Amino acid sequence: MSSISDLINGYGQIDYASLLHFASVNPLSAFTQQAPHPFLVGKDLYEGSLKTKIGGTLASTSTMKFSTAEFRTGAPIGEISDTKTAAEIDPHGLLPNVGKEREKILKSIYFLRQKGAPGAFQEGMVNIGRNGMNDIVILDSVISGKHAQISVSSGTYIMEDKNSTNGTFVNSERIRPGNKVQLKLNDEIAFGRIVFVFAHSLQVYSAMRKEILGY
Repeated sequence: MSSISDLINGYGQIDYASLLHFASVNPLSAFTQQAPHPFLVGKDLYEGSLKTKIGGTLASTSTMKFSTAEFRTGAPIGEISDTKTAAEIDPHGLLPNVGKEREKILKSIYFLRQKGAPGAFQEGMVNIGRNGMNDIVILDSVISGKHAQISVSSGTYIMEDKNSTNGTFVNSERIRPGNKVQLKLNDEIAFGRIVFVFAHSLQVYSAMRKEILGY
């Protein structure tokens, strides 16, 4: 049986259809044990309110639901090892994944992970940027090579901008250089114009189960 870590590609992305299948054959306890941290869910993947799918105490805190209508499965994307923009990497549009990457990013789920670490980590730093050495790689021209960092400690998540060109925003408020912001569930996080929702794994699992069951 595969684990969630087996579903993560070189960018830190998880294919939605594969995660949906994992949720269909595993109990909540296995899902949350393997995904102990919130996910970064692309804003285009939320399009309404989870409370119509979940109910209960989480419904009042959530602002998204999931749709598989426009999601396509595919092979993991190769890593980018430099800090060039998409146009510099593929000036003639010859690489099929580069031109479609922004659309895919906004419909993606990213896993908070430390590249190279086996399984889920408990505490540490998660580096986010366009450079392939980051833990989460977002291949878009608005993303700096090393754009932002999330510090994980004792169940708290602290966001810091790493002097990015286009900024890091939490709920539309830009994080100033040298400042740090504690993240909360359902915060809207933007790296330049690429926007995510900080969603608990329980919310993601519950929404997927509703998707599977058809209500």
